[in-house]
Amino acid sequence: DQPRSRGLGDVYKRQTLYVASAEYMQGSKFETIDRDKLLYEKIATPSTDSLLERKLVSSGRPWKEKETVLIAHPDSNIELEDNHLGEIWLMGKHVAKGYWNKADLNETLFNVFTVNTNRGPCFRTGDLGYLNSSGELFVVGRLKDMIILRGKNYAPHDIEATIQNCSTYIKPNAVLVFSYDDEKSENVIAIIEVRQKIGEEDILSMQETIKNSVNLEHEILLKDIVLVQKGQIPKTTSGKLQRQKCKQLYLDRKLKILSSKEAAYAIA
Repeated sequence: DQPRSRGLGDVYKRQTLYVASAEYMQGSKFETIDRDKLLYEKIATPSTDSLLERKLVSSGRPWKEKETVLIAHPDSNIELEDNHLGEIWLMGKHVAKGYWNKADLNETLFNVFTVNTNRGPCFRTGDLGYLNSSGELFVVGRLKDMIILRGKNYAPHDIEATIQNCSTYIKPNAVLVFSYDDEKSENVIAIIEVRQKIGEEDILSMQETIKNSVNLEHEILLKDIVLVQKGQIPKTTSGKLQRQKCKQLYLDRKLKILSSKEAAYAIA
């Protein structure tokens, strides 16, 4: 995930414009970390087992003279040390003052302080990530989109990437994963758009491959794999997946779900 500005609406057009970037002509930098350490202990450490590794791309370094980027525990507001996974908080003159006429929301988003180091006021980005010992920022995902199972935090885009690679029938950037709690268990759902005609036998084979791949790579049993009509997966105008909106459509039974027979004649 590369740093990007996020729309605010109302009066303020941007919460912040700049967070971090790589040096000129530096190219992409990656870290290969231990997946289980990140999931269970929320610490980014080098991987020693290829089966448990996860590769993350650096978003670069913050502009230290103009801003401060820190990592805080999203519930306790404790500032965390390097390589510890938490919410990304920002300080600096480039950060907006808040939403127009939304004082309560601004107090919780734009005027927070760390409880152990008393740094602030900070803006809570809602992004999950960490700073390594070299000051490089790594973004793992959006807090509200994270899937929590058995004490582990799973980034949905990792699962989506696994599914995307399972079949050439799956339309690019048209896999969306979310979870919901039915008071009995946490259920993980995959919503998929197919890109061309696909036979019923191929559908069953693809669904089985997806279930097995997700279970093998992430130790997650998918509750449901849903095929939908073209354009049913909601996206922003720039093409970003809207997981929370899709989740609500699914729970409200407003997605146009394809049966196996219908999917056999779907054309993307």
